[in-house]
Amino acid sequence: MKWTIRPLFFESTRPGALEGYLEYMARRGWRFRSAFAGIGMFDAAPPAQTRYRVENVQSEGQSFDDDLDAAQQDFYREGGWEYLRRMAPGQYLFRADDPAAPEFHTDPAIEADTYRELLRRAKRSQRIAWAALCLWLLFGGAMLGCSIHAHGIWGAWVRLIRQTYNIPIWAVIFAGCIVKTVREGRQLRRLGRLAATGRLAQEREAWRRPRRVYTAIPLVELALLLLIFGGFWYSYTHAHTFVARRDLPSVTLEEIDGTQARTAEWNYLPAGLMRAYYSQREDSFPAKDDFIDGSLLTAEYYELWGFMPAEAVTREIADLTIGLDPDRAAAVAPQIDQLYCDLTGGMVTLTARCGRKVLSFLYIGPEPERARMLALERLSETADDG
Repeated sequence: MKWTIRPLFFESTRPGALEGYLEYMARRGWRFRSAFAGIGMFDAAPPAQTRYRVENVQSEGQSFDDDLDAAQQDFYREGGWEYLRRMAPGQYLFRADDPAAPEFHTDPAIEADTYRELLRRAKRSQRIAWAALCLWLLFGGAMLGCSIHAHGIWGAWVRLIRQTYNIPIWAVIFAGCIVKTVREGRQLRRLGRLAATGRLAQEREAWRRPRRVYTAIPLVELALLLLIFGGFWYSYTHAHTFVARRDLPSVTLEEIDGTQARTAEWNYLPAGLMRAYYSQREDSFPAKDDFIDGSLLTAEYYELWGFMPAEAVTREIADLTIGLDPDRAAAVAPQIDQLYCDLTGGMVTLTARCGRKVLSFLYIGPEPERARMLALERLSETADDG
C-alpha cells in the first residue's frame, strides 16, 4: 500500500501527543502528508527518525487565525524545519528530516513564554464554555419551572415524557460537554505548572508515550456517540416489533377499517420517567390537507410507576391531548378506571386508564365507533394480562 489514513486528533494543550504520534508513524514507514477533519493521510516511505514539532508562533500585527507568511516559513526552513500546516490559532506544525537540525527552544524560560498567549486564550475559552453550560442549565431549569407553574408537577412530567427522545440526547451532550470542559481545565492547569517550572522539555517524552491512548480515547468517544444515535435509529425503525413483543396495546388502521396505511411512524423508548412508552402514527391520506378519503390514527401509551398518582397523571395526559371532562359513557365500560372521550362525526379522541396503564388515542376515518371499542378492548386486555 502506497498510502494510508489514520485518525489524527490535535489538542492545543497537549501538542507533544501529536508530535509523538507522527514520529511513531515515521518510524513505521509512514510519512505525514496532510490532515482534514480529524483524519491524517500518510504516504509510504522508508522508516526514518523524522522529528515533528508544534510551535507557538506569536507575531505583532498577525492574527492567530492567519497562516505563516513566506518570510516566517523561510526563517524556519533555514534552520532545517519544513513548515507543514496550521493546527490551531497560533500553533503550527513543522517537520525536520535532518537529525542535526536544532530544536526550536533550548531555554525553558523562552519556551514557557511561547505558551503564555496559548494559556490566556485557552483559559478565556474555558470561561466562555462554563458560562455557556451554566446558561444552558439555567435555561432548562427556567423552562421546567415555567411548565410546573403552568401545569403543576405531573402536568410538567407528562409534557417532559413527550420529549422522551430529546431528553437522553441533550443529557448525553450536556454531560459530554462537562467532561470535556473539566478535562481541558485539568490539562490547562498542568500545562501552566510545567511552563512556570520550566519542565516543558522534560515532559515532551511523557506526552509521547501514550500513543494508543491518544488514538483510543477519541475513537471510544466516537463509538459511544454512534452507539447512542444508532440505538435511537434502531428503536425508531423497530418500534412496532418492540411493542408487539411486549404485548402492549396497539390498534392499526387495517384492523379498524381495512385501510392499508401508506405511512406509519412508531417511536418506542422506555425512558426512566415511565415504565414503558410508545407513540404511534398511521395515515392513509393521499394529500396533506385531504380529510375526506383517508384515515388517520395516532396513539400514545404510558405505563405509570407505582409512586405516581394514576388519576392525576391520566387527567394531565387527557388535558394535553384531549382537554375534556370525564365521559359519562364510562359506565358502559366498567373495566376502564378512567375515561376521557369525544366521539364527533368521523373522529374519536380518547384517553383511558386501566390500573396503571394509560392509552391516549385519536382516529379520523369511517369507523370511529369501532376504533373506540378496539382501543378500549386492547387496553382492557393488557391490564388483565398484567
